[in-house]
Amino acid sequence: MGSFSKNVALLAIGFWLGCTILFAAVVAPTLFNKDVTLGMSVSMQGAIIGAILRRIYFLSYICIGVASSFLLVSSLREGKGASGPRRAFILCVFVLGLNAANDLWVLDRINKVKVQMANGGDQAHLHQEFENWHKASTAIYGCAVLFGSVAAALLLPSVSGRSRKSK
Repeated sequence: MGSFSKNVALLAIGFWLGCTILFAAVVAPTLFNKDVTLGMSVSMQGAIIGAILRRIYFLSYICIGVASSFLLVSSLREGKGASGPRRAFILCVFVLGLNAANDLWVLDRINKVKVQMANGGDQAHLHQEFENWHKASTAIYGCAVLFGSVAAALLLPSVSGRSRKSK
């Protein structure tokens, strides 16, 4: 059961990582490429990015939630010898927390700034506030990807074929 739980968790984390990295490396840069989005306003590009991000965060709740559940089972079944699954579980909990903070708090702040910008507020101040929240969102997103990557690495079998305990 422990091996099965770790493999399901690794699959779920790997699927989530693939989606998040695809978004960050391909989708987002493409939507802000002037050659691709000719005639599309920046606010429309941002709205598309926001809609995709909401789906990615929803996907993260599912994938990382499944991984956390299976890692918790693996940790409990294997007891003290399950340091890899236990550490991966803790990292997955951090990933869920970071994604929830980004999804429910930071993106909400970004949307409020966008509304103020559209209503003709102090554009220079609001643009700087938008940039600051965007940087915070990007940093949180990057930390979540880093923690997810480390969690996945903790679940990989050892390369030499020996167990981690015998090293």
